[in-house]
Amino acid sequence: DINFETVASLGADLCILPERQKGLAADYENAGLPVMIVLSSTESFEAVRGSLTLMGEIVGEDARAAEIVSTIEGIESKVAEATASVPEDARPSVMFLGSSSVYSVATDSMIQTEIMTKAGARNAVTGLTVYGDFAEVSAEEIVGYNPEIIWSPNYASYTVEDVLNDDAFK
Repeated sequence: DINFETVASLGADLCILPERQKGLAADYENAGLPVMIVLSSTESFEAVRGSLTLMGEIVGEDARAAEIVSTIEGIESKVAEATASVPEDARPSVMFLGSSSVYSVATDSMIQTEIMTKAGARNAVTGLTVYGDFAEVSAEEIVGYNPEIIWSPNYASYTVEDVLNDDAFK
């Protein structure tokens, strides 16, 4: 969550917002803060590389941005090489849960799906049209997705035990 008053009081030269929060741009511009929108709501490594390059140009750190982009591309290449031989039918189905709730899941439009795919897995969650955010689903939907692996971020507001002890999944 972004607190407009706090940001406006900082005297920044530029306000950088992700596309999913572009609705706030007019407020900042009306307060005299120029705004740059980065990181498309359809998340991808391509969008991250593009945003890094653009931000590097804006802050005069083109070379550092290019170095970071090159590092990302190198890692992507190594992972692609390591997983190239994994047949599609051998890729495990993975469900990535959001940090706020056991019922919050990463959709096809999120970078978590690209991470799974690059790592040799596939997203168990399909058919949801939420962009730039996690989708809220029911326990029945999670059971219906039937993931082989459930991935919970270490910064989640719940624990693995909360998931395992949730009566809805029994």
